Amino acid sequence: MIKTILKQINSYGRESFFVISTNIIQVAEKIIILVIVSSALSIGDFGIYGLALTVQTFFNQFLYVPFSNGFFRFLPISISFNQKFNFYVSSFRIWLALSSITILIFLLVCLIAFFTSKSEWLFILSLILFFTLSSSFIELIIMSYKALRNHQATLKIRLLDLALKIILIVIIGLNRIEDIFIILVLSSFLIFIYNFKFLKYFSIFKHTIRNKYWIKKVLHFSKFFYIWGGFIWVQNNSSKWIIEILDTNENLGLFNGLYQITYTPIILIGSTFLAFILPIINLKIKITGYSDFNLHSLLNKSIAAALVLLCLIIIVVSLFDKTIVLLILGEKFIDISDLMVLSIIASFFYSLHLICAYFVYSMLSPKKMLLINILVPILTVIISIPLIYFYSIKGAVYALLISNLVFFLITYMKTISTLRTKNYI
Repeated sequence: MIKTILKQINSYGRESFFVISTNIIQVAEKIIILVIVSSALSIGDFGIYGLALTVQTFFNQFLYVPFSNGFFRFLPISISFNQKFNFYVSSFRIWLALSSITILIFLLVCLIAFFTSKSEWLFILSLILFFTLSSSFIELIIMSYKALRNHQATLKIRLLDLALKIILIVIIGLNRIEDIFIILVLSSFLIFIYNFKFLKYFSIFKHTIRNKYWIKKVLHFSKFFYIWGGFIWVQNNSSKWIIEILDTNENLGLFNGLYQITYTPIILIGSTFLAFILPIINLKIKITGYSDFNLHSLLNKSIAAALVLLCLIIIVVSLFDKTIVLLILGEKFIDISDLMVLSIIASFFYSLHLICAYFVYSMLSPKKMLLINILVPILTVIISIPLIYFYSIKGAVYALLISNLVFFLITYMKTISTLRTKNYI
């Protein structure tokens, strides 16, 4: 028995190492790119770069993330039924359909840009399209490794991505916004080639009777994510567009810098926890949504640990806020240092919301989050408009702080209610 326990500890320790290392690499990549891009572009262009990224995240959040949630949830189940190959075939067909929709929407946007004398945007839009398609497929591969708890393979991909971006930056250089997206496209394409062997699982020509079953299962589970996908994008990106409309490009650039050094890293910390714990939960919970696993205890311990971590981060950032801004973004962004702590707290509340929400999703109850994921983003827009109008960047941070706190508290209560329904409490 002691040998079994030691073996499990060693297994989880090794798994934790790869999960944490992967997310450290992701944070390092974000910081390196941020340092280079923020120094190469003016504050105004940096803001436009942030807006351009929101276009890619819109398609990711609206189309690909809902699908990947269903993919992630049912891959372990398909393996337990010896249906792994059929599941991959079904998933690839869904990805192709989503990509076709993405291409059609981009073509429509390009036509609008052309006929409204915005033809200078055509090249950037084309780059964003290629980046959206290639990165979505790579994330599908990564999601597959995560679902199977093959975190070592995920780490290799993230390391390769970081190395390729650094090499391409040295070769191409960064003088324009377009150069950034050229590097992102080339990096994604090269990683795709590296994982070319993975395509053997993704065939649209090998039809079996089980394909429709898995397509139906994934889409049924994902349908609620599709309903609220656009609203979640609004929750995380509406502030940038409201600043673009009501404020200046310089303030947009400053807010984008603040967002990149506070919001994004905290979300990655939350995803580190989810990447480690969700595959375990998904394996413990049956296809009916029930399990003997003590989810209530795990939820409370997770939130307690997150709040302790938040206190430690706040102490460090409070002491070194200006130093962090100078090292990563440069002196021209120094004005945002006073808002770092508030922005970190706001992003932490959103991460806590995600952790609670995925407990609900794992219990196959995504419908319970429908109204919450729609109404809170609407609330965010309603309170962001006046706060940004009167208080600019500070108002945007206040709006996110308020709405994300509401998001977390309501989601936590819904999670507890769901646990009680499933007899975990």
